[in-house]
Amino acid sequence: MIEKFYPNPIVVQRLQAGPLSAHIDVFVQQLFDEGYTLWTAKYAVRLLADLTTWMQQQGLTITELAEQPVNAYFQNRYRTRRPHRDDQAILKKLMAHLRGAGVIAAPEKAVADPAYTSIVQAFQQYLVCQRNLAPSTIHYSLDTVVRFLSQRFGTQLPNLDALCAQDVTRFMLQQARRYSVGYTQLIASALRSFFRFLLQQALITTNLAQCVPTPGTATLVDIAQVYQRR
Repeated sequence: MIEKFYPNPIVVQRLQAGPLSAHIDVFVQQLFDEGYTLWTAKYAVRLLADLTTWMQQQGLTITELAEQPVNAYFQNRYRTRRPHRDDQAILKKLMAHLRGAGVIAAPEKAVADPAYTSIVQAFQQYLVCQRNLAPSTIHYSLDTVVRFLSQRFGTQLPNLDALCAQDVTRFMLQQARRYSVGYTQLIASALRSFFRFLLQQALITTNLAQCVPTPGTATLVDIAQVYQRR
């Protein structure tokens, strides 16, 4: 079916070998059936081939595809290519298709415990005004922060200056057990941004951003040893 829209065997092989392989045929046919031009369908095939290659490089499975990874993909893509008018629409439609098929979960709302409301809102303002990040990145960063604070403080009012490297270790090891390396890297990036914000606001006195490693191919034991040496 893919060959109908893009006969290049190299592109077809990349798609068939990647995490999106089981859904490409149906999705691209859906585009065509909904009135998209053949040119747009062909462009979608090329875009998805690049996405699937990037996902393999990051170690992401199809169930981990969400707004934050897609945003990270575009950031990586636009380092070497100009944005295309159809990019966002195609991948937004892909996400809707995968959610409709029950492959990926609906996006979770980052709902903070009342004890965290003020700090989460302040961090959100920082991401919007100073970092100028995309809404999907902001949503994911806030969700990560809420989960981190919930693990460390429960429902208690957070004492941010009491945070230490061990708290980061515990949280990151938990995430590494649950998610792939690529997805854990995105979580690590969100935490670093949060800790830089806290340091800038003098809410912590230790630069905990330096305590967040970039997960690679290391085992959980290796990651734990990295934390212990810091």
